[in-house]
Amino acid sequence: MTEPTIVWLAGTGWDQITGTDKRIVRQIGLLRPVVWVDPPVALDWRRPRLGASAPEPVAPGVTRVSVTVLPGITRRGIRLITARIVDRVVASLLAGLDDATVVVAFPLGRLPRGSAATRVLYVTDDWLDGAALMGFSPAVVRGTLRANLARADAVAAVTPSLLRLVLGEGTRGADAAALVDGRDARAALVTGPGADGHRAALAARVVANGAPAPTAAPVEREYVAGLVGQINERLDMSLLEELVRRGVPLRIIGPRADRDPAFGRRLDSLLAAPGVDWLGPVPQSELALHLGRLGVGLTPYLDTPFNRASFPLKTLEYLSAGLRVVSSDLPASRWLDTPFVAVRGDATSFADAVVAELALPVDPARDAKCRAFAVRHSWVQRADELLELVDSVREAFAERGR
Repeated sequence: MTEPTIVWLAGTGWDQITGTDKRIVRQIGLLRPVVWVDPPVALDWRRPRLGASAPEPVAPGVTRVSVTVLPGITRRGIRLITARIVDRVVASLLAGLDDATVVVAFPLGRLPRGSAATRVLYVTDDWLDGAALMGFSPAVVRGTLRANLARADAVAAVTPSLLRLVLGEGTRGADAAALVDGRDARAALVTGPGADGHRAALAARVVANGAPAPTAAPVEREYVAGLVGQINERLDMSLLEELVRRGVPLRIIGPRADRDPAFGRRLDSLLAAPGVDWLGPVPQSELALHLGRLGVGLTPYLDTPFNRASFPLKTLEYLSAGLRVVSSDLPASRWLDTPFVAVRGDATSFADAVVAELALPVDPARDAKCRAFAVRHSWVQRADELLELVDSVREAFAERGR
């Protein structure tokens, strides 16, 4: 029997930064056919026609469709036209499928109205708090979120707090506090009316970010703390500055993406400090070699609403490389509930933990335990969890005769 196709309204273009939805879709594509719909892009000389592109295979089981719209996407009138164009693209894709699931992983993406497809909202960050940073109107993001909650058959989010936050925006969020924490294979049900009047409950569960597969890259641990990823205002500079003050060697791997001038000046000073080695962006193919040379991985995020709702990819990347981690006090780090991630709430205790980790002797057995833990949180596991959620809804529909 042919598996149902998943139409995935993505949060980023397939050729852009590889984030949560692209990583999980790569795994889902090995199990079910996926049509990945890029976020809409404005008409220009490279894209001279409005509407959908021809389908293009981009990964095993995954076909990409891009959508071209009028320039000025964030302007009110153009935004409404854009939404209608994307809606028509999705409707056209669904019309050619006997059985389908639509997943929206984009703040302005809209679940189809009145469709027989299974409808899933997959929230990868706090879209409400981060709307302005993404260049979107917070009011529009909130309105789209509420409309999607009314239409959705299921909702997934990367952290328990984010799932509760999202469900609290909808009419079926009254029971959100009782949701499972994501370790239970069952989906919680949040009762209440759906927009189309055919659903009595909304399935919801945590589908956290996942870990990449461990590699066989050589390990030559050095006395150095490492930070991998984009360098921007989400970082808590006081934690990194305390490490420098104590003379802890610091290696930073990733591009600068900061915008705030005051933050930029502070970052300039940090990167120029003795003992700080900033490598800039490195090819993905070389990252495993760099991780193999670090003594401990750092997840030093500020305590903000956006960060508290997020699940940093870097934490599981470190663990997959056999690295123990020191993290600021993030709910996602606590959710992992492992001795391989030391969670600390202030600069002094954060630096103490880093120094303690670096003082430990090199231990291949300990590295192997970190990797084994990461495997239990792999993208393969996350894909299975999301598909379990989808299938639980489809089975419920089959029992009710939808």
